[in-house]
Amino acid sequence: MVDTNARKLSRKISSASRKPARAPKRSANAETGKPAYVYNRSFSRSDAEKRLWGGDSPVINVASYSLMPAIDGDRVLSPAKLPRLSADQEKTLFLRYNYAKYRLARLLDGDGDGRPASLRREAEQWRRRAEQTREKLVHANLALVPSMAKRMRSSDLEFGELVSEGHLAILRSVEKFDVSRGFKFSTYACRAILACFRRMASKARKNSARFPVSFAPEMERSDYDERHHEQQRQDAVDRVSTVLQRNLANLSEIEFRIIQERFSLTTEGKRCTLSQISDGIGLSVERVRQIIKESLARIRKAIEEQFVA
Repeated sequence: MVDTNARKLSRKISSASRKPARAPKRSANAETGKPAYVYNRSFSRSDAEKRLWGGDSPVINVASYSLMPAIDGDRVLSPAKLPRLSADQEKTLFLRYNYAKYRLARLLDGDGDGRPASLRREAEQWRRRAEQTREKLVHANLALVPSMAKRMRSSDLEFGELVSEGHLAILRSVEKFDVSRGFKFSTYACRAILACFRRMASKARKNSARFPVSFAPEMERSDYDERHHEQQRQDAVDRVSTVLQRNLANLSEIEFRIIQERFSLTTEGKRCTLSQISDGIGLSVERVRQIIKESLARIRKAIEEQFVA
């Protein structure tokens, strides 16, 4: 019995070794540079290009989405009231988008260096068509994001962060949506946006549990400005003290006394009012004010001549 089981195990091992290894799945972009697309059976029909991109195909215009409200005459249109794509228009745009990438992927097959110039021009044309169609699809559905973000107002996430991540979800949804399933894109995209928001909320809760202390910008502020301001103030004080000690401003005894008492330069450090100075030296308040103004101007001039020039 042991020999029989050993032989069975040996056959399984040898059989498995003969099977070719399965190649890992990779995106078309990472491996060959070709665009990934959602295939539709209508792409293989001979009239597919004429039906989707021919002169008789309908012209579908989409207004650029803006975060600012659109104005129609005297009315302000909210994003919910902007004209939307019909089901047929949406289907046509998605078929055009994926067909353009389908044609581009086929043109990019083979050796790129040996590709004729005509094929390179055709490939660039299909790439430009795909980009223009994707832009229309994105702008036609960006209004879904703020409406979905309003449902998450109870969370700790900021509205701007939700909108930013929601826009990325719209871009991913445009790439993966299969119009042949019969659903509207909004049905698919709204689920993708809400799933993105839930992942953000879950991540935020985990971060809050790991780092319970919230970020305080004022605590992270550098004290360079404060130290620089304090150094400038101290330099100014030193310069004024030098001017007064050496009397570089040529102040009289009365002027020097008024400046000392007005700006608390005495040993007591008590600042006197104009009325107190006026009573102490026997001059009017207005004259004291004039002396202070003239003395400060001469002190300022002395500082400029001594330290700035």
